[in-house]
Amino acid sequence: GGLSLDDAAAASSSLRQKAGQSSVVDLAATSSVGGSIAELKSLDDHSGATARRAQGKGKGKGKAAGKGKAKRPTGPDLPRTRLSTEKETGEVVEWKGKYGWITPRKPLDHPLAGKHRGRLYIHSQDLISAGSLASGTVCHFHVFSDASGLGAEECVVDGECDPEEEEEEWGDGGEWTDEEWAKWESEGG
Repeated sequence: GGLSLDDAAAASSSLRQKAGQSSVVDLAATSSVGGSIAELKSLDDHSGATARRAQGKGKGKGKAAGKGKAKRPTGPDLPRTRLSTEKETGEVVEWKGKYGWITPRKPLDHPLAGKHRGRLYIHSQDLISAGSLASGTVCHFHVFSDASGLGAEECVVDGECDPEEEEEEWGDGGEWTDEEWAKWESEGG
């Protein structure tokens, strides 16, 4: 495995000839075997660095780690504008785990209404009491618009409790009138 004295002398002579061609060779280091070995290592290090540069960038963090553009909001985090004053009714046509699509019972009169084949985007964050929906489920919701189109928010499944409707039905939480008590008793209350 090591270099003989003759090999080192030959390498030194070869390096002296190439000295004019290479900026890496140190002529002062060619006078000994140790210097020749150091030169060879230097050349090897230099060619290795060239090979690494030629490979290009790897799976690093890119230019400046932690810097750059901040992520923009998407999906349920986009800024919204509510379009409906009263809740609309529709049917879930597709559910994909965290989001899905609802077809409203009445076609919506809005420039973006046809953007997703007339369907409204719904995200699980927009469900009031359920954690998910299933295809065929009838639900009630407010309609909103955002940069991606139209969507449904504050969605409740048909037959489930809606806090907004309860407030309207029961009023301000004050005392019932005699008429309200009579109605409640006649309904089997």
